[in-house]
Amino acid sequence: MLPSIPPNSGALPPPRPGGANTEGATPLARHLSSVKAGTSHGGIPFSSPPFPPSADTGLPVSRNKSSATPSTAKSTSRLSDQQMKDYKTFCTVLGTNAGSQNIIEIMQGRRQKLDANGVMAELEKRHDAREFQSLKKTGIKTDMEVLVNGEGLRNIADYIYRSADPSKLSTGWVFRGLGMTKAGIRTLIDWKASDIPVKSAYFMSCSKDMAVAESFADAYAKEGEEKVQFRIRGYSNMALRSHLPYGEEETLFPPHATFKIEKIFRSEQTKHIIVRLEEIPPDAKAVPMPY
Repeated sequence: MLPSIPPNSGALPPPRPGGANTEGATPLARHLSSVKAGTSHGGIPFSSPPFPPSADTGLPVSRNKSSATPSTAKSTSRLSDQQMKDYKTFCTVLGTNAGSQNIIEIMQGRRQKLDANGVMAELEKRHDAREFQSLKKTGIKTDMEVLVNGEGLRNIADYIYRSADPSKLSTGWVFRGLGMTKAGIRTLIDWKASDIPVKSAYFMSCSKDMAVAESFADAYAKEGEEKVQFRIRGYSNMALRSHLPYGEEETLFPPHATFKIEKIFRSEQTKHIIVRLEEIPPDAKAVPMPY
């Protein structure tokens, strides 16, 4: 049974005897393996070092938009011209269902290369013919095939993270919503009580719009799961950039991003469980977030 979580008080239920532990890991693993690829951008676990296995689903929030603090995605000017081009190509792939699915499988070690034909077919359906043909002439299909593989994805994660400045912690929030098992919630509560940091261990997309994030929590929480909203302040996140128009304002945390759990409470308005995170420098004690 899930310990009671007080509404917006900051107080936490007591941890289980022994503090943070791995009890409930098997149900969590079952939950992670059942997450559908493509339900949100960015659920991308690696299967080998330096990124431990993990998984992800969506985005967080409150219906009261006036309570949202303006968010600040990190500027992409910190990248070189070639890195920016590669990042845009990566985001273009990530923004498609086919590409998101392929990236997940590559990072899990279940696929070696991108199905660029599938990604291009989806882009052609989604975008204006003139825009698509113009992009096609740049040779993006070849760029995708060269870039989106295990080594390429690790390189992108590395230069995004290494280019970040830890002293420039955002003054605003970004948001992420998802469904989580009660075992996962208990684990987070224990980690918070034991001051154990968490890490993303994959590319983690967040929304700058609380309402968008909340809709993900509502849509993707399965029966028996809690609707969870992450509210995050960070410094390594970077605004998503694509070679084609991108509808939603999103920001992306790279693998390696590490966070302190600042607060866990239940929203009186939405009844969602709110988990507030603040990014910190790498910590050897950090464990992958339970998704």
